[in-house]
Amino acid sequence: MYESFYGIIDPPRDYSDYNMTWAGTAGALVSTTQDLNTFYRALLGGDLLPRRQLDQMRTTVDVKDETGAVAMRYGLGIYTMDTPCGPAWGHDGGVFGAGTWALSSPDGRRQFAIGCNLMKYQRINESGTAFDPHPADAALRDYRDRSLCGTTAPRTPDPAGKDRSAGTPPVPVPVPAPSAEAAPAAPRALPPTMPALPGPLSGPVR
Repeated sequence: MYESFYGIIDPPRDYSDYNMTWAGTAGALVSTTQDLNTFYRALLGGDLLPRRQLDQMRTTVDVKDETGAVAMRYGLGIYTMDTPCGPAWGHDGGVFGAGTWALSSPDGRRQFAIGCNLMKYQRINESGTAFDPHPADAALRDYRDRSLCGTTAPRTPDPAGKDRSAGTPPVPVPVPAPSAEAAPAAPRALPPTMPALPGPLSGPVR
């Protein structure tokens, strides 16, 4: 588990042996991506909660990015976001050095779950206002889309009109709202806002 904090921690610090109780329940569970998929498959398939409670979880409010566009729709403990083949449900999370991201089709039949052991690997642009595109972010989004939509997932162009299905990085975008993690004191300046989401979601959210 390594933390780079956008290049401020260089080389990245090893957080493999670190007490995560500061994060409360956010860092309290050691599990696997298979367990995440099993959980969401049972949840969305109606095996865990009565239909009324599941419907309440899936009653959402819009979460907008800095341009006013809807980035995702947040429910009770889960959110939904658009993919090239329709909406997906799940959640993400991150602590120092580790992040997870899990999404499922609405019926739980197609799933995507991934764990990261290097966090905030992106780099700040020269003006200090946004983060440079990173190939890992494009690859993660492509892997997500192909997992949820199949190998014939529609190719979604980036804002510049280029095909991103081959893993080409997206164009730079302003960063989302501030993170709950406070930046350590450092002479290097950060952009005025920082990703509130872990590495896989710190680029443009489709």
